[in-house]
Amino acid sequence: MVRNTIVQPDSAVSSRAAAQDAQSSTAQSIKETLESLIIAFVLAFVFRAFVVEAFVIPTGSMAPTLLGQHVRLTDPAAGYRYTVDRAAAGRAVAPMSGQAQRLDQGTYVSQGDRILVLKYVYSVSDPNRWDVVVFKNPETPKQNFIKRLIGLPGEQIWIIDGNIYVKPDGGPWRIARKTEHPKGEKVQRAVWQPIYHSEYVPLPRTRTDSRWTVPWHVADGRWRLDRHDELEAEHGYHCLSDQPATLTFDFEDYLADGAPLYAYNQPTIPAMQRQPIEDVRLAATFVPQQSGLSVTLLTTARLDSPDSRPLELSAQIEADGGATLIVTDPADGQQRVVAGPVQVRAFAADQPRRIELWYVDQQASLWVDGDRVLAWGFGLPIQTLVDRSPPARRPERLEVQVDGSPVSIYEVHLDRDLYYTSESLLSGEPGHAILVKAGDRREGEPIELLDDQFFCLGDNSPRSSDGRLWEDDSLEPWVRHDMFAEDPTPSGIVPRGLLIGRAFFVYWPAHYTVGSRRYLVLPNFGDMRVIY
Repeated sequence: MVRNTIVQPDSAVSSRAAAQDAQSSTAQSIKETLESLIIAFVLAFVFRAFVVEAFVIPTGSMAPTLLGQHVRLTDPAAGYRYTVDRAAAGRAVAPMSGQAQRLDQGTYVSQGDRILVLKYVYSVSDPNRWDVVVFKNPETPKQNFIKRLIGLPGEQIWIIDGNIYVKPDGGPWRIARKTEHPKGEKVQRAVWQPIYHSEYVPLPRTRTDSRWTVPWHVADGRWRLDRHDELEAEHGYHCLSDQPATLTFDFEDYLADGAPLYAYNQPTIPAMQRQPIEDVRLAATFVPQQSGLSVTLLTTARLDSPDSRPLELSAQIEADGGATLIVTDPADGQQRVVAGPVQVRAFAADQPRRIELWYVDQQASLWVDGDRVLAWGFGLPIQTLVDRSPPARRPERLEVQVDGSPVSIYEVHLDRDLYYTSESLLSGEPGHAILVKAGDRREGEPIELLDDQFFCLGDNSPRSSDGRLWEDDSLEPWVRHDMFAEDPTPSGIVPRGLLIGRAFFVYWPAHYTVGSRRYLVLPNFGDMRVIY
């Protein structure tokens, strides 16, 4: 009996082999994909643990530099957008116009900024003063804090009249300037807080409202005025002649309706007004119609006067481009040139120039188109700083003077520096490292830092729980035992062992919502920024 042998064609064998190869390849591909995912997750966790980690800002202790949970508002009189703490109760006062507005009960609360922190950077390098740092709360180490680093190991720290003074081991007392940071100019620009910016003017429906007028007023000269005989403001301030002309800032106008100086802290408006304004930036853009313009920016402060008499500080740029910083004693009119002269490019017809006068941290400087061209700093003996009276509530004079050409002036900005308060409104009590001045009474001592110890404060000084308030008896026991074994008085100190890292980028600012549909969000790319 002959049996038939079935022979498979070559194509069938090839198909089966191809199918087996495909299955093997698919399995190998899945395996490789899973391995890649596992490696990616491992690297991500390692990266998060040792390199960069994301944090959310919960509170407003660093406002306005970094925002915690807050409410966004728009000034109905000027269109200025600003933020207030989520605790604002029913009413807010706009910073530019001083106009009050009601907060609806259902007002949307925006979440805090989301930031990236460079971890363990301080394991290989030392921190810089004015770094924004994240650390474990010495009282509750499970809680992360973010503040600005003020004091370094081996220093004594004293807060006097809103400024930070340091005494390195074996050295004299001196003021700590933000411009001394490696990114000093950017740090200082980041912490300026607006008083009034000329872009914000009474909207047409409020022009007959006598409660708010533009706080810049004509002191002398010919200027373009509106139908109410007030300074024309919608498209800049316009001097109409080549004769001397002056604009002056009226603080009474600005504060008439109780405009807060820390707009973020609406629940405590009266207390905010107690913060003196001495360190300021006055800036403006000048567009002359012809060559020959000279410009002077002027403010008043105690400067280097040991008896607290206000002196006049002016930055002058002459028609030929000669620039100087001048101090004038209004009592006798005597002048002294404290910096300059230097030569800068003279004003040219129809060419805008940005001019800034800074007085901050006992240093005056003149900036032209973003470059510092002059600087004058001074120091006073620590006993003089202790004895002299506190600063006035605000400068007696703030002026913009022009001469030699008709000129249009745009973006006239008046900003103030951080002022470290002598007490926290959270407790009402004087804090560590604070000198309190009340009449002839002086109370408070500097704080001394040992090795690997730091002192940190919040930018929102009146509403910050920081080194001024922490007591040694409230420290976590293991922190007290392990990190302060050699320090009997560790109040207000952050040990190196609790430092997490340096905050360097806001990668997801509080987002926008679409109408009343709060689940529809728009990313806020415009507020993504490097942290200084």
